[in-house]
Amino acid sequence: MKLKEDEELIKDDDIWPFIKEKFIQKVNDSSIDEASLLNWLYRCVDNMEETSRHLNLDRNCLDAYRRRVVDAPSYYIKTFVRLGMVSSSPDWNSVACEPFWRQIFGDEFQFESFLNECREKRIEKSDLVWNFWQLYKANEYEPISYENQGSVQEKIDKDLVEEVSKLKELSRIENEVSRIPDNKDSVPEEDKTQYKQLLHQYKKELDGITLYISLNGRLKSAIDKKLKILE
Repeated sequence: MKLKEDEELIKDDDIWPFIKEKFIQKVNDSSIDEASLLNWLYRCVDNMEETSRHLNLDRNCLDAYRRRVVDAPSYYIKTFVRLGMVSSSPDWNSVACEPFWRQIFGDEFQFESFLNECREKRIEKSDLVWNFWQLYKANEYEPISYENQGSVQEKIDKDLVEEVSKLKELSRIENEVSRIPDNKDSVPEEDKTQYKQLLHQYKKELDGITLYISLNGRLKSAIDKKLKILE
């Protein structure tokens, strides 16, 4: 989600304290529309980093909103996973998430703890968010891109179950590859051929897993490195 500085930053020093106070008051009002409240939070901008144009939201507003989400997580969880962009093609998009989760929760560990609590309480769509989270972590906390692999929205509607199954295959291969020594001197000559055959097999398996995340690329690089060492 990209916000435009001229449209989103509240710059008037006389108006901003009033806006901030009203937002924090509304956070405690259970009758306010959840979508409107979240959109309001996005306008509580403290500053924009000049080089990256990254927006930092106001800390007090973030803390107030977090308290509300922890107490009443349903809306936030239900809408956390979404399409990453507007696209005219249903099979060309990415799976992304609420863009300020890190600022709201502080870091990935605190968010994951919150998510585990939501799963224990069986909050609607918490399983979808958990599945997305596993993919997201394996992709270095970047949206998961898709092209010509079917409707991306349908993948979300099906809780990303198939995608997590592919991730488990990647994890299995990662575990197998890690068992192969990466020190040539520690590998007996008679074992090199077997190791190379296994690495080529794993590489072929990776080619058949259509989940294009950074873990996939890292595994291919690790395999190529070990093959070179075993030459």
